[in-house]
Amino acid sequence: MQELELELGVTLFNRSNTNDIILSPEVKQLLVKVRKVLDQIDSISSIFESDGLLENNGALIKVGCLSNF
Repeated sequence: MQELELELGVTLFNRSNTNDIILSPEVKQLLVKVRKVLDQIDSISSIFESDGLLENNGALIKVGCLSNF
């Protein structure tokens, strides 16, 4: 996790001396956005399901991000 923090340039978790790990404000903001993206993916999947376009009741949706984005 610390390597990821260094790569991103933000603190993901606030660590204390009591072994508590608390999400940083940046991660809380990120989680809100990620949940919205996942909700949109579910919504898109349900469109295909309702139209009968999915075979075997399943599909694979890949989500990616450019490293310089």
